[in-house]
Amino acid sequence: MVMRKDALFAACDMIAVIREKLDRLDSGLVYTMGRMNLLPNIHTVIPNKVTFTLEARHKDPDVISQVVKVIHELPKSLAGCTIETRKLWSRDTVAFDEELCAQLEKSAQSLGYPYKRMYSGAGHDAQYIADYIPTAMIFVPSIKGKSHCEKSGRFMKIVQRVSM
Repeated sequence: MVMRKDALFAACDMIAVIREKLDRLDSGLVYTMGRMNLLPNIHTVIPNKVTFTLEARHKDPDVISQVVKVIHELPKSLAGCTIETRKLWSRDTVAFDEELCAQLEKSAQSLGYPYKRMYSGAGHDAQYIADYIPTAMIFVPSIKGKSHCEKSGRFMKIVQRVSM
């Protein structure tokens, strides 16, 4: 094991470092590593390359700047593996029309619907038209709070193989 350079082990260690640093920034910060690719992705071969994404959201652009700083300060190598970072994309924080939001809140109250105002980092078409026309969004709660996942909920598949 001491002779191996396992990119997946290095990636797991890097993710732990990232989580530790980001968790210290702001309680309103949300983030995920939503994609991970391993090469050669063969169960009996040590991964020699791992690519993963980090997506972070916060209503305050200064907190996002701190996230970027954390990324830039990550080690350039770990467990014998070279670490590279690359920005894929970003977008500015969008504030929706206060008057329209107030009208939506008043409508929910008049109908007796529960509601709450919230910040959303979700990227929808509304963020692009907000500069041109009064814009707001209504989020309808998902069943059991789950969205963007398989019908059966969150899952993890574990395959066990025993060699003799």
